[in-house]
Amino acid sequence: MNLKLQLKILSFLQFCLWGSWLTTLGSYMFVTLKFDGASIGAVYSSLGIAAVFMPTLLGIVADKWLSAKWVYALCHVVGAITLFMAAEVTTPGAMFFVILLNSLAYMPTLGLINTISYYRLQSAGMDIVTDFPPIRIWGTIGFILAMWGVSFSGFELSHMQLYIGATLSVLLVLFTFTLPHIPVANQQKNQSWTSMLGLDAFCAV
Repeated sequence: MNLKLQLKILSFLQFCLWGSWLTTLGSYMFVTLKFDGASIGAVYSSLGIAAVFMPTLLGIVADKWLSAKWVYALCHVVGAITLFMAAEVTTPGAMFFVILLNSLAYMPTLGLINTISYYRLQSAGMDIVTDFPPIRIWGTIGFILAMWGVSFSGFELSHMQLYIGATLSVLLVLFTFTLPHIPVANQQKNQSWTSMLGLDAFCAV
């Protein structure tokens, strides 16, 4: 498959699955599940909680030990499972917990997909500055089309939006298998434990 086409599909699916439920989940929780405003706010706050530390932690894993490709795929496996679970949840506490787990898995993929794309473009001798933006725009297109699809199909107030997101996550995992191997960036031996944990950056602070 053409490299740019492959990365466009990857970006499209990455944000399409997010757009299928992110903006309409609040309406589903408020109207259908009868959650109050505080509960809905708590559910959405889980995205911010996960974004604070998970991208860094899994970024270290992808940099030091495990290929970014497999970390990325594993995250979306967890994402698919948690979205399937969320579709069956009917209480605020359970919804917060499940969406938090989903966010812990999804937030790191926003950085990992860039790592994968940058590596592939550089390996092909392409310029990231000029070649990546036309690829990334397909993520925005995917997000918008997913929102429209959920709205026009009448799933805004239905748990079907979560099933759609979960299904797209599974498709993304399968598509990830078509990507070539992404080597671990740092494979040096005899590193100190601070280097292995990625803590050297704090020495410059």
